[in-house]
Amino acid sequence: MFWGFSPAIDFLHEMDKTLLEGRKELNILLVGAADARHILQTMARYYVNNQLITINYFIIEVVMELIARQMLLLVVALEPKEKLGLAEKARLWMELYGNTLLRHSSYEYLVNKSVQLIHMVTDIKFLARRMPTFNLSQLKYREKDILENIFRFWSVNTFDTVKLWDERVRKSLGVRYDSKEGAFDWDYSMKLKDISGASVINSGEFKKWRRIGIAFSWLETEANSSNPTLACGVVLNGDKLHHMGYMGDIRAGPFFTFGLKCDDADMMKTYNGVHIKRSSDIFERNLMRIFYEIENQAEYEPDISEFDPNLGVSVVADDLPEASDVINLSGHESSGLQNRGTINKAKEDYSCLPGPEPGQSITFLPRNALTTHPHKVDYQNHFQAIFIAHNILQYVTSDLFNMADKGAVIVFESIKFCIGISKEEVVSHQKRIEKLAEESNCDPIGNFDPFINEFAFFKIKK
Repeated sequence: MFWGFSPAIDFLHEMDKTLLEGRKELNILLVGAADARHILQTMARYYVNNQLITINYFIIEVVMELIARQMLLLVVALEPKEKLGLAEKARLWMELYGNTLLRHSSYEYLVNKSVQLIHMVTDIKFLARRMPTFNLSQLKYREKDILENIFRFWSVNTFDTVKLWDERVRKSLGVRYDSKEGAFDWDYSMKLKDISGASVINSGEFKKWRRIGIAFSWLETEANSSNPTLACGVVLNGDKLHHMGYMGDIRAGPFFTFGLKCDDADMMKTYNGVHIKRSSDIFERNLMRIFYEIENQAEYEPDISEFDPNLGVSVVADDLPEASDVINLSGHESSGLQNRGTINKAKEDYSCLPGPEPGQSITFLPRNALTTHPHKVDYQNHFQAIFIAHNILQYVTSDLFNMADKGAVIVFESIKFCIGISKEEVVSHQKRIEKLAEESNCDPIGNFDPFINEFAFFKIKK
């Protein structure tokens, strides 16, 4: 729920160049993408495509918590280097993205940014100055109120992520809970490793995530503060904020978006058929490249001397802490404001990183846009690219493609990385994609093997 199950896409690279010729503006629709990975990847590679074109991203999510998280992740990604260094930005982004627990410094950052995000939602002028790439004008007032409540909840964190995570694991495994290590090892050895491209994920980091929800960790850091951005169903009841717990993924993990492949050969080396680097290390390197290229619009050349050569399979030990140990460690989280440090309630006086000229914008559409916007005149033939997440496919009809321009690229996410589904379900998902594409007058681009390909690409021929 909180992350995608496919790698990030550079949409400019995937588009037919004839579609871009003479065009001054490009509109991209992301349906259920769950995170900002495609936006960041396209922003980072803008200079490679050398297109002086305005790019407008439009986001549809059916859950407001996903809108809130994407706003936060984009705020982090677009921080100027004077506010966040490259390596620190990457690790902070990873923690907020896929860990149940945060370092104290990361938690303090989250609390302070939650206050700033409240200002952005409630003050249009401040939003235009602080995050000019954001456009919240199409959200309903009720949806903005929900966003404000979510950010308030993050700033007063009483969310015990580890306890809630353990409850989910216990319920999922049932009588197998006492032998959960064996169950996790089975899922890794018999399911995850068999998936094409997933062998780079280290067994230790996968099992640690399955056990306590920490996907990304480093030797010199300690995480002991709950991550409230993983809360679902935040609602205001009287003067109190309530939540429905953690309802996200506990089977596959957040590794697939940036943690499978890397342009740097040193990150993909193997020894006796085993990857030397963890998926977490690859994830971090890819994020550093993306953040550097967004800010500098130039190729990122990593300084290998800056990276610890000992990081890799050797850091992931078998004697990882049990969930109960981490619960004791993080038990102070519900105690309130005294553990938070200084909260900056004043509005920040700087702006995010400028997008490449002539600019980029990110528009958040209302939750019902999936059914209402295909019938709006302003959105007919509006988008030159549309991405559809695998878990949203069941809600998509051919009406959605009324918004697609002639020659537009349509990208369907596969379910190859979803653990615990049968081969029959994979094939059934493929057939739903092909049926919807046929009904929507789409031609396939290349072949689609649901067991190998992360995406199915189509092109509107109307």
